Amino acid sequence: NNRYILWGKLKMQVTKIETKYKSKSKDKEGTPFLIVKEATYEDNSKYVYSSRPNQNSIKFILVDLEKNAVALVKELQIPRNYITEEKDSQTQLTSFGGSIEKDTKNLLSLVLKETREETGYKVSSSKIKYVGVSAVSNQSDELAYMFVVDVTNLTPSNRELEKGETDSMVQWLTEEDFYTNADVVSITILTKYLRLVGRFK
Repeated sequence: NNRYILWGKLKMQVTKIETKYKSKSKDKEGTPFLIVKEATYEDNSKYVYSSRPNQNSIKFILVDLEKNAVALVKELQIPRNYITEEKDSQTQLTSFGGSIEKDTKNLLSLVLKETREETGYKVSSSKIKYVGVSAVSNQSDELAYMFVVDVTNLTPSNRELEKGETDSMVQWLTEEDFYTNADVVSITILTKYLRLVGRFK
């Protein structure tokens, strides 16, 4: 077996990969939305990571340039939550997002849709800026196309909440609090954005 996983190990050979969790929710083709796997290396050390088969995503944050604030969403950590049962204690502040399906024709349209559904803000495409692509984390094989949505001087309408969601899951942070509490992908998005447009006022 000549498979390698590069996270945390520099080309150390993987001797075994076990599936530890498959989500009950599935895509249109019946494939689990998320799979958590455990890789065993040649030195018998192990590494847990998540896999979203044949699927990448968009990730975005909201910015309010008048208030010097950034909005994130409170979600469960992946993959730790799906192996332990400590779901309530494993939430984190992270970027908003959506899956890129096979029939997705335009990423900008997907960002517009997810912004409306997840945050309640209705924005024009001119308020959305693409900042790059990145791995979701060192515990995932998923790629994220990253965006920033400017909602300065806008008022959100009612969110299209999914089952189990509440409006309190959307949280606005000062720039200082953002860098203290945000996950790596969100920090990457804001850092790339500020390099392009300059600092907050």
